[in-house]
Formats: sequence, C-alpha cells, structure tokens
Amino acid sequence: MITIDKVVKRFQGVGSAVTVALEKLSLKIERGSFFTLLGPSGCGKSTLLRCLAGLETPDEGDILIHGKLVFSASSGTAVPTNRRNLGMVFQSYAIWPHMTVYANVAFPLQVRKVPDIRDRTLRALELVGLAGFAERDASKLSGGQQQRVALARAIVAEPDVLLLDEPLSNLDAALRDQMRAELLNIQRTLGITSVYVTHDQGEALSMSDRIALMSQGRLIEVAAPEELYDRPRSVFAARFIGGANILPGDARKGPDGQTIVDTVIGQLVTSHAAAGKVNVFIRPEKVMAADGQPAAANTLACSVHGRRFAGENVELDLMPQNATADVMLRCRMPAQKGGSIGAPIHVSIAPSDVRILA
Repeated sequence: MITIDKVVKRFQGVGSAVTVALEKLSLKIERGSFFTLLGPSGCGKSTLLRCLAGLETPDEGDILIHGKLVFSASSGTAVPTNRRNLGMVFQSYAIWPHMTVYANVAFPLQVRKVPDIRDRTLRALELVGLAGFAERDASKLSGGQQQRVALARAIVAEPDVLLLDEPLSNLDAALRDQMRAELLNIQRTLGITSVYVTHDQGEALSMSDRIALMSQGRLIEVAAPEELYDRPRSVFAARFIGGANILPGDARKGPDGQTIVDTVIGQLVTSHAAAGKVNVFIRPEKVMAADGQPAAANTLACSVHGRRFAGENVELDLMPQNATADVMLRCRMPAQKGGSIGAPIHVSIAPSDVRILA
C-alpha cells in the first residue's frame, strides 16, 4: 500500500545549522495492516507521517501510496494533501468547536461534494460510538468523545490510508487503554491501512501488526511486535522496548552445547550460541526469585537497592554481590516476593532467557 524510498528531510536551523530529520529512510507498509512508527521524541516519526500526508515536503526520495507516485524529488512530483485520499487524526484532535459533531464529521464529504452525506456521516458516528451525539456542540464533549469525532471525520470519506499522530496521548490512562481496543477494532472492521505514531511502547506492542523503531531519523529495526520484543537485533531496541538489562561480555563454548559468557556480574550460562565479544540482554521479568531452590546455573546473590510498587508486581534494582563494577540488575516480580530495600535476595535466570546480541 505504501512505499517510502530513500526519503531525506532536512530542517534549516539558526544560521547555517541544518538538522537531518529523516536520513535515506526506506520502508514498505502492507495493505490493511496496522503499522506503527515508534521511537523517542525527536526521532523523526511525526515528520515521516507528515511527509506521507503531504504536510511536509522531503528533500530527496520517492513516496508511493496505493501504487501511485505522490512525491518524487527527482521528477518534481508533489501531489497535494487533498488528492492523496488520506484520513488523519492529530494529537490535538483539531476539531472545530463552533460546529456540531455532525458538521465536523460531514465536512470532508461536503468539500468533496459526494452523495449520501447524511447517511455516510451517521454511519461513521455509529462506528465510533457517537450515534446519539450528532447535534451536540463539539465544544461540550469530553476528551475521549472529541477523539472519537476526529476519528469519525478521518474515516468518513473512506480513505485508502489512515494516519494517526499520537492520538491517545492527551487521554487519561484508563481511557487510553479503552480507546486502544476501540481504535484497533475499528481498523480491523474497516480493513484500512493505518500508520500510527507513538512513543509509547505499550501502545505499539499491543496494537501493531508491524513496528518500525526509529532513532535520529533512521530506522533501527522493522519487525512484528513479538519479534522486536523477544529477538531484538540491536542494543537500542532491547533497551527501548521492555527496558532490558544489557551486559557486555566475552562468550565461549561451554559444556553440553551451552555457551558461557563472562560478565561484570559473573559467569552466565546461555543456551544461545555465541563466541567473542557480545552483549547479553535479560528482560526484567525473566529475573526470578530463587525461592530457596538448590543453586543452579545463573543463580545470583544480590541486595535490594531500589523498590517500586506497581500493583500486583514490584520493580526492583538489585546489586549483585560478586559484581566487579557498579551495575544494577532490574527485575520485575510478584509484589509478595520482592524484598525491602537493603534486604538480601537470591535470583535466578534460565539459560534460555540469557539472550545474545552480537
């Protein structure tokens, strides 16, 4: 559905300073998929979305939507936003407060002078759960209702692509969780290709078919959520998604086909093959309380240096007693198993959960 080929976007700063927001970025997005651009603030994800929408003009590269060339720096092609058949939901919703809900949603159809405006508008409102709000003043809606109006307006003209720029960031946590599910259900119902921008890894993992992780205008990795979480290919991805423990080490072949890695917290056994200089990554939830079990591979004596209650779980910062440098091991475990600050604790890590990054 969408092809982005070697797109470059630069912004002129103060004086002669130039910021490269997108650097030779290439990407393909499949028809009907929910595709997320994920990364920290300033990584270029919103800039890329605006280039897709025609709200920013790249300096180099090509963009195709539905097989149609909508931008090409080499040929001078730049199809206007209103001719790209896109729907867009902004972070600020951008609804008109002086209009009714109906007028806000019907506006794109009125501009295009299409038939059946009323039927299509009411159908879009019903889809987003606002069937009884057509004559309500938009200024008298809650944040969640305004977000629904913005979504209805974006889909009412049946666009080829739906673009969403952090649309849930202004909602409270409970409503944000609810709207994630509703938004995904609407996308699946319509089968519309969607490109979603967020810095929230939870949103990206729970909603996406594929995720493009970005940093400093570049693509770091593009993968399905499970692959990006379980088998990241870079230290940046392992750390940004899930907050992995990263430990540099030297790997060598051990007994029984396993691998031994010498790290600052001691020897770790892994079931993953590796040799030479590596980075080990361990997810916090894979660091388990040893519970008085007999000593096994990767059992560590630690002390608790930090404790954060998180409902049914507790997040701990652990100092391994045999560490040769100041290093904290982050873990996440049931609240009843996490000791108080200063308390000793034994933890273990299964060899399969000691993963390797080259």
